[in-house]
Amino acid sequence: MAKCTSSTQGKGSSGKKKSRLELTVRNDGRQSGVSVVCFDFLFDWLGENAASFLNGISRFSRRYSSAAPTYAVRRVLEHWAGMHKKRGWSNPKDTDANDFKFLLSELRESFYTEETAKGLALTTTTNKWTAFVTLLEYLSTTGVVPIVGKGAYVLAPRGPEILTHRQSAVDGVEVITIPKSFRPDKDSFNDDLLEPISLTASDESYLIEYTAKLNSAMAAIRSCALADFNILKSKQIEGAALIEKTGCGYQTDMKENPWLVRYYDFTTRRHYFESDGGHPNLLGNLLSVVHHEMEGIPKPHRKFKGDSKHAVSHSGNSHWQYIAKYGKNKLIPYLGIMNSEAASVCMLLLMLEHPKFNSTSLYRAKIEDEDGFSVLLSSAEGDKLRLTVKKPRAREEKSEILSDVAKDVITKVMEWTSPIRQEMRRQGREQEASNLWVGISSLNYDLKAFSEKALVAGLYTNPSWRKRGKEEVNTRVYSFVDRHTDLIPWKDKINFKAIRVNAGVAAYLNSDGDLVATAKAFGHKNIKTTINNYIPLALQRAIFERQIRRHQNFLITSAMNEEGEMLMASDFRTVEQLHEFLRSCSNYLFDPELEAQKRESEKPVVDAAVMSRLVVANDPEALAVAMLYRDSLDKATPSFINKPDNVTGVAPKFWMDFIDAVMAPLPLALNDLSKLVNKALIRKAAISSVIVLPEIG
Repeated sequence: MAKCTSSTQGKGSSGKKKSRLELTVRNDGRQSGVSVVCFDFLFDWLGENAASFLNGISRFSRRYSSAAPTYAVRRVLEHWAGMHKKRGWSNPKDTDANDFKFLLSELRESFYTEETAKGLALTTTTNKWTAFVTLLEYLSTTGVVPIVGKGAYVLAPRGPEILTHRQSAVDGVEVITIPKSFRPDKDSFNDDLLEPISLTASDESYLIEYTAKLNSAMAAIRSCALADFNILKSKQIEGAALIEKTGCGYQTDMKENPWLVRYYDFTTRRHYFESDGGHPNLLGNLLSVVHHEMEGIPKPHRKFKGDSKHAVSHSGNSHWQYIAKYGKNKLIPYLGIMNSEAASVCMLLLMLEHPKFNSTSLYRAKIEDEDGFSVLLSSAEGDKLRLTVKKPRAREEKSEILSDVAKDVITKVMEWTSPIRQEMRRQGREQEASNLWVGISSLNYDLKAFSEKALVAGLYTNPSWRKRGKEEVNTRVYSFVDRHTDLIPWKDKINFKAIRVNAGVAAYLNSDGDLVATAKAFGHKNIKTTINNYIPLALQRAIFERQIRRHQNFLITSAMNEEGEMLMASDFRTVEQLHEFLRSCSNYLFDPELEAQKRESEKPVVDAAVMSRLVVANDPEALAVAMLYRDSLDKATPSFINKPDNVTGVAPKFWMDFIDAVMAPLPLALNDLSKLVNKALIRKAAISSVIVLPEIG
């Protein structure tokens, strides 16, 4: 959908009305479904040809469901208009075809130069220029530009000239350009990940450090989201208690004493509803007004239409004005109804728990189909709950049994949207009511299905967008990042797409590069989709290096058998490497609860029941390494001994307890283990001078 509009607005100093050229284009990302793009500059540039030019742009815009391509071509056209004036070019319609080719070549060069000088990414500039090249085909059919073919003089550099790191790995072509977000001062580049990826480092220590930093960032976001969600739940409980306690006695006082000062509580000698009146039950009084008089949803005392400063309707209840003065957004959490602030937090938690659902699918989720049948939620085994959403681009559905946290979230979402949905249906707005994310507007009192833009803004809003107006107003809702200073390091990257990508990459790192587990986390059927589009190549390389190194250590120690001096080749440089070696070589399956019990006991306790839960391979070589490690830990500090590593989650204390346990007198039932320990002691003496252990803190 694209619609051209030519209008006049206001008067200039000459008394003539100022003309407007506007184009209404489709934009599925907005609640209204459209965006209005201004092309006023075409008048000064093209004169009477401006309308024909705009018609070509309109035909171009119909191809897209977003306004982004239209804004992209407008940027190139604005640059063209500036170049036209600066260099005295002829009107495009009157330009010879050969001259037009040279014009486009100069235009491309100056456009890339100017955009690069602004610090914009090369890929972004290329996307704009590519959209402009497509536009030229439509403009040529309207006759406002000469007909030219898509030659090298028209198209922006592409193919092997602009390659991502991933394309270079897949196609084997050398990368000529730098990553699209390049930071040479910090030796890093970064696309959607919360933490920057190093351009040079890829060793084990870097991978451990990066994994810990990414997990920390995700944990911080999750912690803040859960804190907000729990506050919303507690405020709902508090609000319900206040409403029940308050009742509607204030109405009786107002009816029985109309001759007294209105809204004055003579028991407390305070105003019932004035924000700064000091009434001890101010919040309860205001909530009771909404509950008993407004059917649970805040309504305005005076309603205005458009930009009019005069009210078009009046509630007849003058005390309703105090709801607006207090701020309905402050009351909403206590009333148990949804606004964009709560919706963003809930959607964020759902994506953190289940990155299988992409933001578009979750945003467009419907609770029921056209026939009124429930399509969003269904029962699963036990008391589990299954969430099903449509994935429009893939033309399929995604379904997942919800975690306990996600189940709690979606249950509250349904509860908080229920009053809004019921009112929408009462008003005959059945189609809107079927949306999952419905609530009350943060700006006015409208009931609405939230746009994707509103939900994204609920996570983070650029402060420059709020330069106007007072810093504190009753209707203002602050974004998720604004409410949590802990999230400032990642504020510019917190959006729903980035959350899903980071959750999936974290699953990849934490599973030690398990592509099946990662693809499952993303909800991909094909592993190729996961590895080619979501996992940065730098992290793939680091994971490969770690896996190769572990296999090398295992193969060396397995192949050398009696040649203990070759264990030096294992070179355990980090605690993580040593722990992984011990676990993989000994096949020791540990129970976290058992480990915790051992830590609490002062002495190692070994009995048949406990040892039956251990699986130890008949490998005296590995057990000898563990014994040497145990001896070195005698010099370690308590903080080092009790600190779990970032890869296996095992603390050195665990291996101390394990070796102490097998070295203690064992019952006859564990005679095989006693023989293994004796063999290990012999190997320990043989390799003690050559084994390389990590530095002990």
